[in-house]
Amino acid sequence: MYCRRMGQPLRDTGSDIPKLLGFAEGLSSDVAMLQQSVPLNAVSPDFSLCFMAACFVSREVDHLRGVANLTRIGLDSEALILARSMLEGMAQLLWAAQEPEERPSMWHRFVFVEDWRITQRREEPLSEREEEERSLLKEKVREEAADFLTRKAQNAERSGQEMPSDPYRQKWYGGETVKELFKQTSAENLWPLYRAASESVHWTMRGLGSSIVRDDTKLTYQSEDPNKAATALASGIQAVLQVAQVLASCLGEDARRSVSDWHGDYVSLMQSG
Repeated sequence: MYCRRMGQPLRDTGSDIPKLLGFAEGLSSDVAMLQQSVPLNAVSPDFSLCFMAACFVSREVDHLRGVANLTRIGLDSEALILARSMLEGMAQLLWAAQEPEERPSMWHRFVFVEDWRITQRREEPLSEREEEERSLLKEKVREEAADFLTRKAQNAERSGQEMPSDPYRQKWYGGETVKELFKQTSAENLWPLYRAASESVHWTMRGLGSSIVRDDTKLTYQSEDPNKAATALASGIQAVLQVAQVLASCLGEDARRSVSDWHGDYVSLMQSG
């Protein structure tokens, strides 16, 4: 039902792709340089947000370069899958930036829960040193991870009952769904792109079928799709622009102006098409 017939025309987006590739290359280089200028002072009240933004920008820039490389070799569905990851990272950072004194610290501190889970899964005997490290981690988790207890664990703690074997929630951002992260931020308009790309990630018929071309005798998987290539590049560019804006807030007026200029150039690029 979702297969394209052989010879069915695509919307003409091919002419946009070279422009988007050129823009992505220039944006990636400039934002990577911006990231290297972040003063990560651990005693600064903005430390958690700036640290989180610097980490996310680094990954987003690498992902955008990956999206560009994948579209250059015609792996357009894979480029869209990578762009989806960029949109999710963008939504998390934008959501965290709404409460900069609390949420970025939650992202930072959740590493103790992740480390604790690794130690819990380990089955082989621990050395004496490893036992000491495990005890220290247990104390650190108790100090830093109270915010991440599930409701069931909180109720057990209050009533003095036995805690669940894993008392912590699965995501650092708690009960929010990814959809809610988008809807609570300036990225709400990008949610439909994320949802559409999710079809390919989850191996649905809709996600795979859009790459299947059929005629009367055979089926062919077609990797190249100008629509997907353009969508992946545009989504990736918008993700980088959004996270760079958060990072620029740590760097001052010159950085904010630079990101604003890139945003204006992107709007002009899209309107010129």
